Amino acid sequence: MIYYHRFKEKIMTNKKQAGRVAFVIVPVLIGLISTVAFAVQSAVTPPKISGNSSQVTQSQSTSSSLPTSPAGNSSSSKAASLPVSSSSSSAALIPNTTKLLKAEDLEIPVLMYHHISNLDGVASTDTTGIGLRVSPKVFEAQMEYLVAKKYNTVTSEDIYNHQYRGLALPTKPILLTFDDGYKDNYQNAYPVLKKHKLIGEFALITNVIGEGSYMSWNDATEMKKGGMAFSSHSYFHCYLAGVDSVATKTNGVKTYVPTPKGTPDTIGSYCPNIGFGGVLDFNQVNNELKKSKETIETKLGVKVFGIVYPYGNYNIEVMKLAQSNGYYYGYTVEGQNNGNLNFDKPFKLPRTRVQGQQDGGLRGFFGQ
Repeated sequence: MIYYHRFKEKIMTNKKQAGRVAFVIVPVLIGLISTVAFAVQSAVTPPKISGNSSQVTQSQSTSSSLPTSPAGNSSSSKAASLPVSSSSSSAALIPNTTKLLKAEDLEIPVLMYHHISNLDGVASTDTTGIGLRVSPKVFEAQMEYLVAKKYNTVTSEDIYNHQYRGLALPTKPILLTFDDGYKDNYQNAYPVLKKHKLIGEFALITNVIGEGSYMSWNDATEMKKGGMAFSSHSYFHCYLAGVDSVATKTNGVKTYVPTPKGTPDTIGSYCPNIGFGGVLDFNQVNNELKKSKETIETKLGVKVFGIVYPYGNYNIEVMKLAQSNGYYYGYTVEGQNNGNLNFDKPFKLPRTRVQGQQDGGLRGFFGQ
C-alpha cells in the first residue's frame, strides 16, 4: 500500500512538471511560427507605390519611326499578385525571409540598345535614327569587352528570384535591354549574344511583331530557346501619360494633336484606333500594359516581369497600373549614374543608353 501511494505521488509530480513545460513551450512555438509566416509574407510582397499622381516623366521619341503621339492619365488599382517563376528550378526555391535589398546592396548596370544595324536606308539628316543604331561590328566589340571584364548578364527574372526567392546573383551582374523588338535584334544581336554565352532582354511592342522592320514570333521563339529573355514595351506603343510637348493651345486651352496616320511600320497608325485625339483613359492604359504582357506570355510561354515604358513616359498612376497587372519592374530612359538600381522604387529604374555608333570600337562605351 505504501508503494502504491508513492507510485501515485510520483505520477502526479510528473504530470505537474509536464504541464509546466507545456505552458512554457507552446507559446514559444506559436510565436516562432507567427514570426516565420510574417517574414515569408514580407519577402514576397512588392513595395507599395505612393506619390503625387501629377508627376509625369517623359523623353524624346526612342526611334525615328516612332510618332510623337500623346496619351493620358489613369487611376490607381489593386496591388499585384505574385507571379510564378518560369525558372526550371522553381520547385526547389526557398523563400528569402529578408527584406528587399537596398540600392547600395545591388549594383547592376542596365544598358539600353535599340537597333543593331548599319545605316542602310537611314538619311544623313536623321540624327535620331543614326543615334539609335550600333553596327554589328561595334556591338560584338562591346560584348567581347564585357566578357573580358568578367561581367555576367542577368534578366529581370533573375533579379526577381534574387529579391523574392533568395537565389544568388552572379558576380558583376549586368542587364542588357533592347527596345522595340526590331528584326535586326534577331539577325545581328542574338547571334553575337549566343556566341559569347550572354543573355539579352528584348522589350516587345506586341501589336507590330512580324510586321515591317520588327521580328516575328518565330524569331522570338527561337531566341527564347536560345536563352534570351523578354519584357513588355506595351501593345500599341502610345504615350502612357499626358505629354505636354505634343500639346497645342486652342483659345488658351491645352489640347492634344491627333496621332499621325501611316503604315504599320510607323506604329503611330495604331494609336488612332482609340478613336480620338490620342489621350488614353484608364482602361486604355490598362489594356496597353495587360494585353502586351498576356500576349508575350501566351506566345512564348514565359513570365514577363518588366515593363519598358514607351518613350520613357510614365507617371505614378501608370506605375500603379503596371504593378496591378503583375509587373515587378518598370524601366525608364533616365540615365543611370552609378550603376546602382534603387529597389525602393522598382517601377522607375534607370538605364544607360548606348549611343549609336558605326565605327571606333569601344569609344564612349560603358565609361570607356
